Amino acid sequence: MDRTDLVAQAVRLALATSMAGIATLTPAYAQDDLGDVDIPPPDPDLVPLQIGAEQIERVRAGLPELAEEKRARFERDYGLSAYDAGLLTQSRALADFFANPF
Repeated sequence: MDRTDLVAQAVRLALATSMAGIATLTPAYAQDDLGDVDIPPPDPDLVPLQIGAEQIERVRAGLPELAEEKRARFERDYGLSAYDAGLLTQSRALADFFANPF
């Protein structure tokens, strides 16, 4: 393996402000299948996290409407074309103003 191969496998991004490097791809993780990578066992000091279905639904209900869902709703409820609905949903602020102008 020559120097260019090593450089290609250990790509580093230079942060402009601090000049620090962040390894984004190392030789151990460069394989496509990650078959030889050892995954460490879970920390024994941490208790298993169990989330109930009702808590998942409560969190899901509090999430904002996704742009694609909003676009489909604008087409369906307001009779907009796909192009117009797409323009309005490119910006969350514009979509919110269109849905609730005052």
